[in-house]
Amino acid sequence: EFIKQKAYEYGAAVCGIAGIDRFKDEAAERNPKSVCPKAKSVIGFGFYVPSGFYRAMENGNQSYLYTSVGVKYIDEEFSTIFLCKMLRIIENEGYDACVQRSVPNMRVKGDKSANPEITDVYEVVHSIPVAEGRPAPEGIIDYNKAAVLCGLGTQGLNGRVINPKYGPCMRYVFIVTDMELEEDALLTEEMCDGCGECINSCPGH
Repeated sequence: EFIKQKAYEYGAAVCGIAGIDRFKDEAAERNPKSVCPKAKSVIGFGFYVPSGFYRAMENGNQSYLYTSVGVKYIDEEFSTIFLCKMLRIIENEGYDACVQRSVPNMRVKGDKSANPEITDVYEVVHSIPVAEGRPAPEGIIDYNKAAVLCGLGTQGLNGRVINPKYGPCMRYVFIVTDMELEEDALLTEEMCDGCGECINSCPGH
């Protein structure tokens, strides 16, 4: 309760917690335990992207503010400060706190997928394990899956996590910690009705 209280105080719109067992089937390159071997919990935080940015793009008035403020500022500046404040709370209690911030154009070795939000994607092709039996460093958790497992939303056809209150207009960050916390329930109601309008309206389909 205290962690969630501070998260909302520091600017998160939503906060949810998953026990590490929910990630047991994840590949090593995606598994939070590769980041924090003694992990017991993953805390997910979501930041709402103001709807005015989307309306400005839809009306054809302005597009750059969504990218520069709605994405880049939240991902690279606001969420970084937020995570540093939250990890300090956890570390002050004697636990590890490994922050996970979105880097939209970075892909783990072998991931050839593209991100429609950006024009360049780079894959960490030269990443090698530090020891036999270990995954290559620079593992990146699956942010969409982590948000779902933290009870923050459900996966939509558009590839985004849809939150019950804010829809897909969210940016997510996480903390992997060895602090054992009570996990939140998964959402049972599907937020996406599968109508396909997102695919029809997307230039890349």
